[in-house]
Amino acid sequence: MPWLTAFLRSVKTIYCFQHLSGTEIDDGSAALGAVSEAVWARGDAIFQADGEGFSNEDGCHVLWQFRDSVSGPWQMAVLHGGNWVPFEMDLGDVRQRAAFLEGRTP
Repeated sequence: MPWLTAFLRSVKTIYCFQHLSGTEIDDGSAALGAVSEAVWARGDAIFQADGEGFSNEDGCHVLWQFRDSVSGPWQMAVLHGGNWVPFEMDLGDVRQRAAFLEGRTP
C-alpha cells in the first residue's frame, strides 16, 4: 500500500504496547487505554494491531490482516483521490470484504 509505505518512511518513534493477561485485572485495560489515547492525541499517529492491520490517522483500518473467520462491525477507510473515505463494514460479509480488498467502499 503506497500510502502506508510513505507514512512509515516519516516515522521517528514507535510505541509498542503488549496486552498481557494482567491487563484484565484491577481495570488494567483502562490504564493501557489511557496511555494509548495520550500517545494518539499527540497527532500524526497510526495504529497497528497484530491480526487486524494498520489504521490511518483517523483510526480507521486501511490494511486488512484479519483472520478469515472474523466478523462484526469495524471502522474502515479506503483512499480515493487522495482523501480517505471512511465507512463501517461487517468484517464477516464476504462481498464487503472483497470490495475493501479491491480499494472500493462496499
